[in-house]
Amino acid sequence: MREQRIEVLLYEQRRLLDAAFDDFIEALTAVAGGQMEHLVRDVRRALRSGELKQLENLAFSLRGRYSRTIRDALVQFMSQAKRIAAAEVGVTPGAPSTAARAEVAVKAGQIADLHAARWQAQTVLDVLNARGAGLTIPAAVAAATEALAERAQRDIQATANIVVNDAINEGRNEGLQAGDIQGYQYSAILDDRTCALCEDLDGMTLVRGDARFDEFNPPIHDRCRCVWIGVLSDEVDFRPEWRDPSADMIAAHGSLIVERN
Repeated sequence: MREQRIEVLLYEQRRLLDAAFDDFIEALTAVAGGQMEHLVRDVRRALRSGELKQLENLAFSLRGRYSRTIRDALVQFMSQAKRIAAAEVGVTPGAPSTAARAEVAVKAGQIADLHAARWQAQTVLDVLNARGAGLTIPAAVAAATEALAERAQRDIQATANIVVNDAINEGRNEGLQAGDIQGYQYSAILDDRTCALCEDLDGMTLVRGDARFDEFNPPIHDRCRCVWIGVLSDEVDFRPEWRDPSADMIAAHGSLIVERN
């Protein structure tokens, strides 16, 4: 009976993982459009004034609606994942911890600042290069605007590839650790998108407190969809079984494991 309930909950978890990436990208892209318009307006104004020095003094920021959208989306994913994991181990879920929410708020601000700095610097460089190549101000601004939109989409996609599953696993781990568990099982979604490393780790188990829990904590690469499943303390036949993947496999597929080490 418990196995059936876990299967249902894991199916819900997989649906959350798949939907969360697209939801995050859609929400952030919608907000980014308006923010980019402000940057383009200020660049156009500086060009028309003839005071190119103004381009060095632009104060483009994504703090505010953009960073709040990141924060709110990640907290929502954490909450949903914590609820699912808590149900797996038979406890009542609470909200994500204050520490976890604070960490997400800091991360959202850092992402917003990174994107703002990248978008401003490259857009200014693009318009200056376009003007140097002889383009009119409208043509230079149009070209830079198109490049900015493409750059923003790449940055938002790259951000989603890491932070979405990071937030989901943070929520899951809080939910699991609230239960009476003795260990963890690594669980990968096995399909044509599964990498060799996640396939190799699937099904391996650790006792609670094992340092490898943090080392191999998903996500272990961009767009990783793996999670930990809790092993309840009343499972008397539990014997942890773990085999460290080869260094070559980690180097090839575990980019985030390499970063942690």
